[in-house]
Amino acid sequence: MSSRKSSPPLRIEPRPSRRYLWLVVAMHLVTLVAVLLASWPPWLKVLLLLLLGLYFLYLYHTVLMLRGPRQVRLAVWSADSLWRIQPGRGGMENARLLDDSLCLPWLVLLRFRTQSGHRYNLPLFRDSLPEELHRRLRSRLRVEAIRPDSAH
Repeated sequence: MSSRKSSPPLRIEPRPSRRYLWLVVAMHLVTLVAVLLASWPPWLKVLLLLLLGLYFLYLYHTVLMLRGPRQVRLAVWSADSLWRIQPGRGGMENARLLDDSLCLPWLVLLRFRTQSGHRYNLPLFRDSLPEELHRRLRSRLRVEAIRPDSAH
């Protein structure tokens, strides 16, 4: 087995995920049905549905399309196990991968804290990355970064 030092750097540039979009759409539809079936006054239902629609638009334009200032647009995992991330608001920053990051076959959730103390989440569904890169990332995370007892 190769050592960490021989691992090539992983350059992660996520693209918008259809799976993430469908998950968000499904959650909003369930909420929409719940509001419509609730025995609340009509004015409250209209207000809640308006807020739900506005929140969906916000999520779509910032989170789902990776345009928000808190969205990680690039993450590089170097051979020496150091992370550098580029949030939507600026240049590259050194970051530490947090222990509560998650690695599943269909989703990798990378949670970072920068040296300045900011926290960033990078959800990577299977369709967020090329298949081979997603597989290499999951494999390397299991071996090097995420301990089995820290994946909840």
